[in-house]
Amino acid sequence: MQPGNPANTRPLAATPDQREAVLPRERFNQQAEQRLREWDSRIAEYRQTANLRGDRDAMEQGATLNEKWIVAKESWQRMNQTAGENWETSKIQFDYAMDALREAWSRAPGRN
Repeated sequence: MQPGNPANTRPLAATPDQREAVLPRERFNQQAEQRLREWDSRIAEYRQTANLRGDRDAMEQGATLNEKWIVAKESWQRMNQTAGENWETSKIQFDYAMDALREAWSRAPGRN
């Protein structure tokens, strides 16, 4: 026996478990985007200062930082386009890219 389906029924709402599974991902993606913006500003300021000083080592490191930032941004974009179980793999790749960016930053001359 099938239940009746009157014409005035509404679609099923997402269950609390479904909402909780989506929200942490969305929140993480938004926070990651904010961190990327902050890094973009930090790197731009570093590169500008290096150029003004004429510090060749810092200019080269600035270019390296920019490359690492681009890799992190592309990784973030892939993560945002990935759904389901593959999102976790994309998140790990993003985390690795951000670690590489932080490591490059720690080696940047003239930051202090």
